[in-house]
Amino acid sequence: MADDKYVEELKKIHTQIKVLTASHEAALAQLASLRTNCRRIGIQAQQALYVGKSLNPEGAIMFLNYREDGITPYFTAFKYGLKETKVASVCTT
Repeated sequence: MADDKYVEELKKIHTQIKVLTASHEAALAQLASLRTNCRRIGIQAQQALYVGKSLNPEGAIMFLNYREDGITPYFTAFKYGLKETKVASVCTT
């Protein structure tokens, strides 16, 4: 993803956080946390950014990166954008 596209996506996330948070102070705190965590875990423009069809409140944002071996992929997601759901599965053989 090009750097300008990456910045554009982060601006959309910024807008959604402002819409979802009730107060301006809470929005500023969440945005500061997002910036800090991006720097801390090393999210960069070179990583692939995955989002749903739209940036609705139910959507999630995932960052794809690879381990040091260059083969093993992993995703990073922010808990703030996720909604916990209990899933029960039944396996029959």
